[in-house]
Amino acid sequence: MREAIMAVPWEWKKIGNFGSLRERDRFLSWMQGQIASGISEEIEPPPDQPREPGDRWFRHIPTGSLWRVLPIDSEYGTGFWPALDKPRVQRRLAAILAADVVGYSALMQRAEEATYAEFEQLKREVIEPSLSRHDGRLIKTTGDGVLAEFASPSAAVRCAVEIQESISSGRSSFKLRIGINLGEVIVGADGDLFGDGINIAVRLEGVADPSGILISEKVYSEVEGKLDVGFEDRGEQQLKNIAKPVRAFSVARERMAR
Repeated sequence: MREAIMAVPWEWKKIGNFGSLRERDRFLSWMQGQIASGISEEIEPPPDQPREPGDRWFRHIPTGSLWRVLPIDSEYGTGFWPALDKPRVQRRLAAILAADVVGYSALMQRAEEATYAEFEQLKREVIEPSLSRHDGRLIKTTGDGVLAEFASPSAAVRCAVEIQESISSGRSSFKLRIGINLGEVIVGADGDLFGDGINIAVRLEGVADPSGILISEKVYSEVEGKLDVGFEDRGEQQLKNIAKPVRAFSVARERMAR
């Protein structure tokens, strides 16, 4: 019985019954090994789940599934049961573009309505059409910035260059900072994206030059030699709330192919 319990996959809806307290204790001993190896962890019972006196709750870390061990005398039957099904976390690789208006707060203090209207015009006439031309997806807008996703790092850089050139040609009096990163992101139920892949793009934007584009080394390694632009190595950047330094490159826009 012990070997059968240990061999079953985690995806099973029920991992079998314990015929005795000894079998349950053997299983719990095996679970301690899972915990020690980092595969599982014991957790506090979630408030939205059914409870039984004496039950114990565990999370299978690779899948995020919640499980509980029920007592021998449980009315639901002895055994190791899954909790209510939880949605699997969806991830994907994406190129993320983060853009922000330089000095927006000060501009709002001086001319709130005019600043708001100009940024709305910039999004409508420059940013959104450029995203469309380069197959970008607008994730969300903030009061003074935008976050967008691209399947291709090259497309993200081309879009960033196009936006900056449009602004510098007189389409807007604003100056933007743009950061681009390539990384794995978590996809929310509403299509919003989360994770370090997003955070690094936002932090790169924060340290970019006004009217500049700053890309991570991951983006640089994908686009080098594929675009008619120059790059300047800015070295490793210690970005806020990012544990490891990120090597960054600034983009020179003048030689962008059209």
